[in-house]
Amino acid sequence: MAIGALLGEQHSFIHDVESFFWVLFWICIHCDGPGEGKVVARYDGWNYAGTDELAEAKAGAVAAERDFVKRAEDYFMPHWRPMIPWVNRLRGAVFPGG
Repeated sequence: MAIGALLGEQHSFIHDVESFFWVLFWICIHCDGPGEGKVVARYDGWNYAGTDELAEAKAGAVAAERDFVKRAEDYFMPHWRPMIPWVNRLRGAVFPGG
């Protein structure tokens, strides 16, 4: 779910684009190819967080490019690591200026 939507903003198309980004991010972290899922403790709490807490966590995850790339290198499953530059590029388009 888009950060703005979590914070109660009026829905816009950019929320849909951002939601796509978050689904892709989630897949890259939790799925290592077809049928190969994994629970990642650092992000498992996102499933249970309140909307304000989740919005804050997501904002922190994408704010700085350097931190996002490091996080992707640390947590993306091997199957998806080649996608890091492309997911980061999408991050930059969805969150211009961090």
